[in-house]
Amino acid sequence: RKLLVGKIEHIAPNVISGARPDNLKKFADLEDLGIKKFLYMGQANSPEAIRDKELTTVAEIAWQIEEASRENIGALLGKEGPWYIYGPGTSEIMKGLKKDLGPAYKEPADHVKRYKYEQAGLPELPPFQVTLQKIKASKGPESLNPITIGLDFFMESTPDMKTLILFSPFALLYTYVCASYAGWLRMKRKVRVGYTRKVFHFLIFTMACLVQAKGGVQATSLYGAIVCSCVMYAILRGDGFAFYEAMARPTDAPHRSLYIFIPMVTTALGGVIANIFFQPVAMIGYLVGGWGDAIGEPAGTKWGKHKYKVHSLMGVPATRSIEGSAAVMAASFIAALIGLLILGAPMGLAVSTALICAIAACLTEALSTHGTDNITVQIVACAVLYWLLKGVL
Repeated sequence: RKLLVGKIEHIAPNVISGARPDNLKKFADLEDLGIKKFLYMGQANSPEAIRDKELTTVAEIAWQIEEASRENIGALLGKEGPWYIYGPGTSEIMKGLKKDLGPAYKEPADHVKRYKYEQAGLPELPPFQVTLQKIKASKGPESLNPITIGLDFFMESTPDMKTLILFSPFALLYTYVCASYAGWLRMKRKVRVGYTRKVFHFLIFTMACLVQAKGGVQATSLYGAIVCSCVMYAILRGDGFAFYEAMARPTDAPHRSLYIFIPMVTTALGGVIANIFFQPVAMIGYLVGGWGDAIGEPAGTKWGKHKYKVHSLMGVPATRSIEGSAAVMAASFIAALIGLLILGAPMGLAVSTALICAIAACLTEALSTHGTDNITVQIVACAVLYWLLKGVL
């Protein structure tokens, strides 16, 4: 919108300058733009300075006056802000400030290439280049405090009202269909839990990837919350409830509910951690974790002959097989490859990166405690992809 103060100039990342805001409305107009501090360049005894000081003091606006050297002003404007500078002395230091404080807009390294794309009428950047730029720009959490990290992610991932209204019915209906199908397979078709559990797992993780690709982390968080609510409902219903029986392994008795609850929590936690640290490739982590685990257990159940024991919570006996682990690697490779191709990666890079990711996912799944591989595989897959792609830049 047009500012009441008139034309302004963006001279540095944290600084703009322009005409004098000679009434409270103009100061408020600039505050709405995001300005937090005002700096008057001129004599302290001038009528304008005296008037502006009185006006901003009454309105509790951060205002100050400066008559010092350019070096001092540059150091001042390099902190806090954003600043709005004005007054008769502004023009004298403008060129020097631009040099001291850097360009107003920091163009990406490939801005020349982007300009050529625009001139040719093509998309601004290939999709995979956008992903690489996001990886390059991502720095992880600013604080190492888990509470702060959690609160920041909560604020970022909380869906807005439009997402709640438009997406919730679809997410609830899709989860209900998947749960009903898994329950029907178990109760009506007498399919083994090792298969019905993973059918649900496969369908839910695949949709999570698509939701994040199209709707972002807010839509995915809403989807995850609805899925977790449906799983908790099944746990509360317990024995005999079709969806519960489709997920509760007989071999996990007498802790069948626990081994539904723990994977649910670790799955959600894995998704949160993947988005906090590796968000540009988090959706591929969903696919690798979902498909690898979904294929590994049924394959191990059907063809597994070379068994090995794994650590288990609550002392429930747990084994995996070399055949099942091989299936995890194969499914993880396919999942990572598809995810990378969705992001637009070249085939050669996608194949080599997916292969390394699959090996890491396979080893992680083999070493994970029974019931926790949903978190470990997700995080390791995302971390490996993230650092491999970061090396491409």
